[in-house]
Amino acid sequence: MPTARPAPELVARDLRDAPAIPADPRPGTRPLDQTALGALGIELLHCGPDHVAVRVALPAHAGGGFGPLLVAAETAASTAANLRCGPEQRAFGAELDAASLTPDAASTRAVVVATELAIHEDRHVWRITAWGDDDQQLLEARCTLGVVAAPRD
Repeated sequence: MPTARPAPELVARDLRDAPAIPADPRPGTRPLDQTALGALGIELLHCGPDHVAVRVALPAHAGGGFGPLLVAAETAASTAANLRCGPEQRAFGAELDAASLTPDAASTRAVVVATELAIHEDRHVWRITAWGDDDQQLLEARCTLGVVAAPRD
């Protein structure tokens, strides 16, 4: 019997103030401060077998920041898919379909949670939700990722 996975809003609420993971758990990756995550201030909060959570700051000048949410959504899905693939394969973002649900939210940061929807040999589909620090859902998205063999060194 499959284990029940926690609802994304509960994961987001539980991780809102969690310390960031200091390093990407995938083997062979760069330190986080040397990646787009470090440059954009996206923090890894949790990397589980069927979901990944990240935290991102939302700039006040951008009205809450749909752009940072999109980057965080793709980051969460790509990280989750690559963890799921293992070292023999690589996943890459092919499509991100997202809707802003609360464009006037006053949140200053968001927790973005990617949970698996479908895993196939050549593609993954992940559901992504973003929750503000005021418990409002800010984003609902779906990310499809292609899966290919990892390059040989």
